[in-house]
Amino acid sequence: MADIPTMSLKAAPMQFATFTPVQYTPQTADPTLLSRSMAAQEARQEKANQYLLAIDSTLAEKRKLLNKADYDWMAQQANAVRSEVDRQLELGNWQSAIRVAQQSARDLTRNTELEDRIRANEAYTTERNKIQSGNYSSYTKRRWDAINQYQFNGTADWTPTFRPVTDMSVADIWNIAVSRTPIRSKSSSWSRTGNTHTFLDNNGNLITDITEQHTDEQGNTNIRVADGVIGTYSTTTETHGGSSSVQEKRESDIIAIFNNMLKDDNIRGALRQEYDNMLWLYDQATSIIANPNATEEQLKQARADLDVATSSLSNKDGFIYAGNDEDFNAWVNAQAAQYAKDSAYRHTSTSKNDSVTTSYSDGALGTVNSNRNVQAINMYSPGFATTVGPNITYTAVPYLGNYNAANIMPLLYPVQNTVPTNSNTTN
Repeated sequence: MADIPTMSLKAAPMQFATFTPVQYTPQTADPTLLSRSMAAQEARQEKANQYLLAIDSTLAEKRKLLNKADYDWMAQQANAVRSEVDRQLELGNWQSAIRVAQQSARDLTRNTELEDRIRANEAYTTERNKIQSGNYSSYTKRRWDAINQYQFNGTADWTPTFRPVTDMSVADIWNIAVSRTPIRSKSSSWSRTGNTHTFLDNNGNLITDITEQHTDEQGNTNIRVADGVIGTYSTTTETHGGSSSVQEKRESDIIAIFNNMLKDDNIRGALRQEYDNMLWLYDQATSIIANPNATEEQLKQARADLDVATSSLSNKDGFIYAGNDEDFNAWVNAQAAQYAKDSAYRHTSTSKNDSVTTSYSDGALGTVNSNRNVQAINMYSPGFATTVGPNITYTAVPYLGNYNAANIMPLLYPVQNTVPTNSNTTN
């Protein structure tokens, strides 16, 4: 077994260290050190605040592009950034505060949710402006605002729940139906003419009956023209006539065209929109009136709206309120029935004409006067030649077919009145 060397602590050499005292010389504190440190801290804090102000300015510009419904969300984003920066500042972590502010500014420019909310509001605003400036009734516009309130759905897309069609009322459709309804017309006329005659006999007497019964040699009796009738003295013509016409648009024709127009889905959809507007207006008005917190202005508008809705939804059978097709049809038909009374018409016109004319025959008068002239000659003269009577000369004149005043007057009065001179009378 090998020997293990041993060592005695006594025999071991030992050297002790020597303590040399150190002399400390007090130093005077630098009075500018604290101020420099405070200035540096204030500079870093100011820099952090500048970043916060830049963020606030950016958020304010972005806020203008958001819908009011997103203002609270935007405030939460801004408050979260400021709270973290303020926390770092309170801990004295100025550099951390600056880094948080810088990072928040960068995150803000890349915030996809913020951009989605901005684009969603752009879509909502564009659609709303189109409706409010469009040719829609005030009730359609109000209903659109009430139903299509903005709400962020997590994407940049915004789609309205209620898309209105072109407004048409029952009155609008009815007027079109009336204009398309044909006018039914018919007319008739009548005329009646009658003649009455008077006649002259040889002596110039007026007679109305020119016939007489005559019995011939065989004993047969018949009707013949009376002896001595020379012709017609006058003819009186009486004419009576008239006409009538009718023009009409029938209620049944208008209703038939109106009902046919309702088969068009676009027209029916427009009328259903008006009906739904009135249902919505009724619900809206009754809800506001029942609200104890409603303002006087809101109540005034609600009462006016309730009157409009109630009047529109009522007919002769009472108040109609439901959303089904049966009630909608009853609402349309009730209005159409009222319009029908005012639109149908029947116009009639009549005229009457009466005339009486009398004409005279010159030929008969000429014959009468010729006969009278012959009778006068026969009375005053023994023959049918030129005869000289006491101081008068008569001349027989042949019958003149066309009687007139110029040729009959000489027959009625002496043509010549001559007193003989230097005559010798032999007894």
